[in-house]
Amino acid sequence: MWEVIMMKHVYQTAALIFMGLGIYILWEGLNLRYYTTIGPGAGFLPFWVGAFLAVLSLIWLVQVSYQRVSGGA
Repeated sequence: MWEVIMMKHVYQTAALIFMGLGIYILWEGLNLRYYTTIGPGAGFLPFWVGAFLAVLSLIWLVQVSYQRVSGGA
């Protein structure tokens, strides 16, 4: 039982780290040009990759946080 609770905390911490990384990538993407006259600029891909990573990390964090702790085998 203790191992299951410990792994839950590990997953929550990993989700928070990935969410922070996603927000950082998104923020840095905002410092670049999002769109130019010929099409997407240098900030287009980092913005959306960061946003995607942050949203998926949030979903993972919610999923792990509200998951029932089973008794094991």
